[in-house]
Amino acid sequence: MQIAITGATGHLGAALVRVLAADGHQIRVQVREDTRALRGLDLQTVRGDLLRATDLDQLMRNAEVVFHLAARISLDGDHRGEVFRTNVLGTREVMAACKRAGVRRLIHFGSVHAFQAPSADQVFDESCPLAGPDAYAYERSKGLALGEVLEMGRSGQLETIALCPTAVIGPWDVKPSRQGGMLHDLWRGRLPFLPRGGFNWVDSRDVGRAAAAAMTAGTSGEAYLLSGQYATVEELALMSREIIDHPIPVRIMPDAVLNAIAPLATWWSRWRQTEPVITREALDHLRNGHPRISHQRASADLGFYPRPLEKTLLDTWQWFSQSSS
Repeated sequence: MQIAITGATGHLGAALVRVLAADGHQIRVQVREDTRALRGLDLQTVRGDLLRATDLDQLMRNAEVVFHLAARISLDGDHRGEVFRTNVLGTREVMAACKRAGVRRLIHFGSVHAFQAPSADQVFDESCPLAGPDAYAYERSKGLALGEVLEMGRSGQLETIALCPTAVIGPWDVKPSRQGGMLHDLWRGRLPFLPRGGFNWVDSRDVGRAAAAAMTAGTSGEAYLLSGQYATVEELALMSREIIDHPIPVRIMPDAVLNAIAPLATWWSRWRQTEPVITREALDHLRNGHPRISHQRASADLGFYPRPLEKTLLDTWQWFSQSSS
């Protein structure tokens, strides 16, 4: 098929493009500046802006399927409005361009954070309500975008499938992502203390394979949670000890200390004009990571079966080691 992709230079995009290229599809991707994740791949790149209609029209010309991965991730609110512009307005522009181009199906990448998580003793699945006005800015933006994508599919205006992965890790994390950067620092001994809490972790390659299946499978107007295995950061460190050839410190920092550090770390990052890592929002996500996120719908409709977390960690460690050598 002729396929168009936004956000192909990120971690998930790098994994998806490799799956699609291996399947023999013709791929056109929209890029801005950093294209390291696409080196060596046989595809067409077009420079463009997600919010410029003419750029999207060029990207989607003759495309049968569009994958929309471009998003703005934030753990520190939406001070300049970029989160809303990219995640909500950008998604609206993509849907409008799909309709103009006569695209058969749009596959939108949402997030587990687009939903309101239930209590820890309940199963987290696609029946949960979308993030509301009281949620953090990133969650709110992903919830708004997801709701509009699903409505577009259910109304019959455009075939839409929404894929909502949990915390993604895996090879080909070139930039790297926040999760990949955390793992890299952990493995290099740069995290002398670890926070409490954890996430549900899923392999980028498994998400990419589910996305490829969604080109012809799945129900239009439906969302699919793509979850893997829950593990605390401490458990990741203990698993990693079995993988790499040098010791990893496993010392937990008390919540009270992290709570005191977070405002200072956030202020320091803003002053340096870098993305903050230790924020109140990040700590909330970590402490409230849901332990029971279901991928039953994705397994039934898309053949999604995540690999063991230990295998993902091993492959990711080997990829980081080779790419830095």
